[in-house]
Amino acid sequence: MSVNFKDKLELTSILLVAIVTNLIIGRVLNSPMVTFIIILISLLIQAGLVTSLRNKLDDRSSSYKNFGLYFISLILILPTGIMGIFTPLKMNIPVTGAMLTWLTINRRILILIGVIVYLAALFFLSTALHDAFRKNSGKSLFKEWLKLIFELFELVIGTFLIIFVMAGIARVFNGGLSLTLINAGIMVLVNYYQMRICLKIFGLSDVKQKVHNNWHVILTLGSCWLIVCGIQSTLKPLVTARNNDKIVVHRGVIDGNGEYNRISSLNKNGGKGYPFIEMDIQETKDHQFICQHDDTIDIQGKLQLVNSLTLKQIQKHKQTDLFGDYLKKAGKLRQKLIVELKATNISSKNMGFAFVKQFGKQMAQQHNMVHSIDYQYLMQIKSLQPRIKVGLVTMLNVFDITKLKPDFYTVQRVTMNDYLIAQCQSVGRPVFSWTNNSVMAMKTAKLLGVQGQVTDRASLLKHVDINQKKDAWLLILNKVWDYA
Repeated sequence: MSVNFKDKLELTSILLVAIVTNLIIGRVLNSPMVTFIIILISLLIQAGLVTSLRNKLDDRSSSYKNFGLYFISLILILPTGIMGIFTPLKMNIPVTGAMLTWLTINRRILILIGVIVYLAALFFLSTALHDAFRKNSGKSLFKEWLKLIFELFELVIGTFLIIFVMAGIARVFNGGLSLTLINAGIMVLVNYYQMRICLKIFGLSDVKQKVHNNWHVILTLGSCWLIVCGIQSTLKPLVTARNNDKIVVHRGVIDGNGEYNRISSLNKNGGKGYPFIEMDIQETKDHQFICQHDDTIDIQGKLQLVNSLTLKQIQKHKQTDLFGDYLKKAGKLRQKLIVELKATNISSKNMGFAFVKQFGKQMAQQHNMVHSIDYQYLMQIKSLQPRIKVGLVTMLNVFDITKLKPDFYTVQRVTMNDYLIAQCQSVGRPVFSWTNNSVMAMKTAKLLGVQGQVTDRASLLKHVDINQKKDAWLLILNKVWDYA
């Protein structure tokens, strides 16, 4: 066997391992250990193959050091979506209810810290790659760092562009192309593109160029495409589309026809046939519950947390409705509610108990539900009033939330994908998505099979239906989140 043929074989093997990983990892829903083992094995194999290619360029370098460096590099590159690993990885990280609540409340500062730490890690990686393979490049360590960031940015943007183009093709053909054919094409093309960028990052562009042959590439990609098509055609879709999802009126307002979380808006929109009106409440310092979304209130030019103020202090500066009055009015209108218990870092530890003691019996009689980012409050309510259905609100769409025990999930729509929905529904719990205000968002949620949608435009959602063939391009577009 010629060296050239061996190189081609190893490059093809890298692509095949990526595609196989991508295929398998997206089907393992509720087995974190299996997911982590698949990821580990895939990374070890890829690091070994890349090390073998490196040794052909420089047989004097240490195989063990190269292997370790490439393995760490692959781990650090995972957030860019290589091999479709990152979504299943982050969705299988175990988390307690208390931890998830704290992470959600403090998400903004934690995301900022995470970005800074990740950029620092990339600096050390770029330094290690420079010292190992690019000492004679003439570039400073800072420029090497910027180059690595640019290459990772190139990897992400290129991946997204492939998906956007494929979604555009599907839309142009108006459902005339097989969804399986397009999804297989995305998987093959994305993994091939990502492989090329990773080889550039690892300083192996010379190998890629030496063995590059258009016919070899076309034959390899075409063969992979057909094989993946054949495999995917035998698999059931992760999710089942539905047109009969429940409409949830966000904060009690439709198309801006009133003030959020006010009884006046409930009078306009309650009892009009919508399954649920969703509204927000905050607990005051003296354990009263007011209809309020924002955590803070402007008191003489200073923003203060609702939890730190008494009801009397709040009423001096802001008009607000008491939740007890809102609940009574909803009962008269025969309008079911989904009540969101808002939580902050200084919220009472026993807010759930306080809520259910004041309103639990009436909430259960009216068949209302409660959802919150605070898992502890939901369990407090459930322990005293099991008839009330409670839902976990997600803002990050990260971590394995299926091991927690709410009755349903209310998930943030932006990064919602078929893996997340299938994972939640596989444990028998309904999924609502929030906040869907465009036709595109509404149709995507229906295609993903959610049981309900929280929206500011309930009158629009009432008239939105999906055609699974013609609207399939939206599912293809949603594939972006399989690689993010």
